[in-house]
Amino acid sequence: MGREVGNFLSRIFLGTSITCIDTFDGGQDDYGHNAADLPVIERRFEANLSLYPGRVRKLTSTSTKALAGLGEEGAQFDLIYIDGGHDRDTVHVDSLLAWPLLKDGGIAIWDDYEGGRSDTIERRPEEAINLFVASRRGQIEILHRNYQLIARKVSDGSRKTGMRSYMAEMALRSLRLRRVG
Repeated sequence: MGREVGNFLSRIFLGTSITCIDTFDGGQDDYGHNAADLPVIERRFEANLSLYPGRVRKLTSTSTKALAGLGEEGAQFDLIYIDGGHDRDTVHVDSLLAWPLLKDGGIAIWDDYEGGRSDTIERRPEEAINLFVASRRGQIEILHRNYQLIARKVSDGSRKTGMRSYMAEMALRSLRLRRVG
């Protein structure tokens, strides 16, 4: 954790900043970490990102509270990566709260789109993502659908937008290169 963010900051998004949201207290998707590991994970996150002073904003919070707070601040982002909770309801709420924070022409990435297919429908993010995408017809353009779903926010309801941010284009280029390589 933090290594991926550092990779983005050093190789892809030079001169940009990033906002990270995490409780750092475990949860339903803590992947087997016990409570004693959690402070170590947070310290590793901070150490990995110490190379990028002033470029990382760490919000130690639930995604619901943090996204609501960012909305109240009027924050806007070129790229939003949704990978907090993996259950249907959490992903749906995160999507609803994150979407207004995404700039027109910005990119939204939902992780684990095809993950957990052996879980009950309540424990899978796919249904929430499909519902959200369907509810935004005319405002969303699907760019990639596999383990991740990647979409562009279309401002005026048309599928063509001239507003492609540098960060969004670099994220797409990076994902394409990973797929090829």
